[in-house]
Amino acid sequence: MNVETWQLGEVSPGGHSPALSDAISRIFGSCDCGYRLFDSNITASFTSVNLGPMTVVRYFGQGVHWAERRHKHVRRFAADDFIFYIPHDSLVTIEQRTNKSSFAAGHIGFVNTRDTFFGQLEPAGHGSFEMTGLVVPGALLRSRFPSLDGLAGQAVDIGPSLYGVFSAYATAIDGWDGETDQMRVRALSNILFETLCSISEYALVSQEDQSMPPTSAKRALERIRTFALANLTDPSLSVTMIAHRLNMSPRYVHSAFEGSQWTVKSWIKHRRLLECRKAIRSPSMTGRTLTEIAYSWGFSDFSHFSRCYKEKFGCSPKHDRAAAE
Repeated sequence: MNVETWQLGEVSPGGHSPALSDAISRIFGSCDCGYRLFDSNITASFTSVNLGPMTVVRYFGQGVHWAERRHKHVRRFAADDFIFYIPHDSLVTIEQRTNKSSFAAGHIGFVNTRDTFFGQLEPAGHGSFEMTGLVVPGALLRSRFPSLDGLAGQAVDIGPSLYGVFSAYATAIDGWDGETDQMRVRALSNILFETLCSISEYALVSQEDQSMPPTSAKRALERIRTFALANLTDPSLSVTMIAHRLNMSPRYVHSAFEGSQWTVKSWIKHRRLLECRKAIRSPSMTGRTLTEIAYSWGFSDFSHFSRCYKEKFGCSPKHDRAAAE
């Protein structure tokens, strides 16, 4: 695990900080950074930890800090990473495309570095603040959630329990900067990524639920999802089965997913693949063959399963298991 630390240097009269811009640009992509100078007590420091393909940044400061990736940066320095903001005791403001959000602890928000964006950090109350940022390759996260870019610049309320687990884990990583065992580093990276994927999925589903009026269609979608999750292991799970068991027409089952990123079939496959990957990477499942795992989650053809797995996760089930060992 590679670790970098940085402390605030001199601040220019205009509030810009070339030193901070250089330090942040190495991690988040080229951008301009600075401070709002109505508060003379400006402090800043951060620690960044590389964890596999991801980077975890702990940012501490006092005053109001801002960063902006402008068109000149996008044109000259191509980048494609998602930056997730975990506020802790800070107030975060992000803006990208037509979306703008201000949020504090209990929420997460993110931007993508392949487009222009603006971010600002300040204390949620008085004194100093702390924020954790996660930098994740865009291609890696899109392999799970192709439509995630649509949430850029938005904040999602993930609730106190999910937020507490996520923020505690991300914060604890800073204390493991001396970890050198590559197997443990890989395990830490996998845990963080899977947690981030769970939160990303929650955010996407929340957006779908908010955009859908509280009608019978929304209630039907919730019933369908609940039933499907309870029956993922059944290879006969299908639109016909769902319609029959829930006393709906097949057409109505299909229509419940309209307006989301999924069809009924693709959502069921997506959920099955996620469960298979958890099992494949779990030390407690090493005694089960890949075929047994695939079949236990409703797949009936291993070749088809293997193709779907590689298409979604970018590697074969065999290679994924080997990497996790």
